[in-house]
Amino acid sequence: MGMHCCGHDSAIGTPDAASINPCLCGARETQAAFARIEADLSRREALGGTAAVLGMFAGFGLAPQFARAQTPGCPTVLTNCSFFDGTTLKLHTGREIVVEGGKVSAIVGAGQGPQDATRIDCGGRTVTPGLIDCHWHATLVSVTQLAALTQDIAFIHLVAGQEAGASLMRGFTTVRDTGGPVFGLKLAIDRGVLAGLRIFPSGAMLSQTSGHGDFRMLNALPRMASDPADYTGRAGVAAIADGEAEVLRRTHGQLMKGLRRSRSWPVAA
Repeated sequence: MGMHCCGHDSAIGTPDAASINPCLCGARETQAAFARIEADLSRREALGGTAAVLGMFAGFGLAPQFARAQTPGCPTVLTNCSFFDGTTLKLHTGREIVVEGGKVSAIVGAGQGPQDATRIDCGGRTVTPGLIDCHWHATLVSVTQLAALTQDIAFIHLVAGQEAGASLMRGFTTVRDTGGPVFGLKLAIDRGVLAGLRIFPSGAMLSQTSGHGDFRMLNALPRMASDPADYTGRAGVAAIADGEAEVLRRTHGQLMKGLRRSRSWPVAA
């Protein structure tokens, strides 16, 4: 269960810089929580195999099958489930949830859903709205930082695609990707090439020299104006931007990638 979250540079020179860092991923308490979760997953796998692990995530509304796109024009009915209606502080049962066009269209009594619908037995699990992660790195979450900086970029993208499907099955339907070469993955998911979550991409992490997104080794210094971009720059992981003009140029480059990727280019049959 790969976990990664990216911190932010605190203000340099301020006495209380550590106290204003908005990302606590490296904090002792956070790391202890990660270790506790991973240990619990391992224990559940040992005790009951896959079924026990799925049971742990029952609150995420996991269906006993991999995610698939809804058949156009055909409603889906979720049966044998519980749900929170957003108003009363209890879970409701004995009802069916009708989904049409990717949205909940009705909640009806048991057996009253459309008979021509695709019916999914939720096995008593709880159905919840899709979870949203506002700080995510699709291409970094399932690999180590060393692998991300040294392995073939095609391998990184394939792992990211696998993780996108796994994250969807954990109940996350939307992420705000705060840095990384994720435009291609977003395009593949949007076009139905693979199962995954909705991605709002930021593109390459923009960083000043020695900043949070500067992953170069010390032997790469000094960086001269004539030097070609390093691996992270070429792969779209990060971009060094010193000064206003550089920041504007790098930002416009990421906007250009996002605009072009979002257009409806034809797909070969």
